[in-house]
Amino acid sequence: MRNTMLLIVFALIFQVGVALILAICVDSAHHGFRFFRTVYFFPIVISATAIGLMFSLIYKYDYGLLNYIIQAFGGEPQVWLTKERSIYMLLIPVCWQFVGFYFVVYLTAIANIPIDIYESAVLDGVKPWQKAIYITVPMLKSSLVVNVVLVISGCFRVFDMVYIITGGGPLNSSQLLSSYMYYKAFADYNTGYASAIAIIMMVLGLSITGVVKVFTNKIQGDT
Repeated sequence: MRNTMLLIVFALIFQVGVALILAICVDSAHHGFRFFRTVYFFPIVISATAIGLMFSLIYKYDYGLLNYIIQAFGGEPQVWLTKERSIYMLLIPVCWQFVGFYFVVYLTAIANIPIDIYESAVLDGVKPWQKAIYITVPMLKSSLVVNVVLVISGCFRVFDMVYIITGGGPLNSSQLLSSYMYYKAFADYNTGYASAIAIIMMVLGLSITGVVKVFTNKIQGDT
């Protein structure tokens, strides 16, 4: 439960927040628009299994990329997938993979904002950062709500990377509800317990999504 809630928090910050910042920056870029859009979206094309395998090799103690870089600068190799840090090392590829998806959603929504609003703002002397804060972001509320709901629902479906990178270990320190449900069903053969976890996942997903919708509707009503 703690790891799953941690994943939701990190995903909301990095997938929704960073994607919004990237979309605003790329939309205002005069050169390289297609290049950046392709680069940010590219991780979505790669399967979660391939990304998990890549990061599992990066985190290896003997021949991993991270330890190779550390040793190249004269440092000592580290054990990255320890009980204390395994969940955080797992969150990096999980959050990174889907930033491009939400980035494209924001970019499409920004493209649908009437250009007349921006032209009027420029004539009034509005600075670029003011345009982003006071015009672009408020007009992306519907896209923001959609992305938040998709992120929350997606966090309950993360399984591939957990299984490949850490296997839920060490000592279950990186287990999510989805991986723990699989472990209980197919390793312990405790299908009743696994079914209970599935029900909890469904209830949590619906509850959190409902709270988010109520909260965002209240904000939109106040504004």
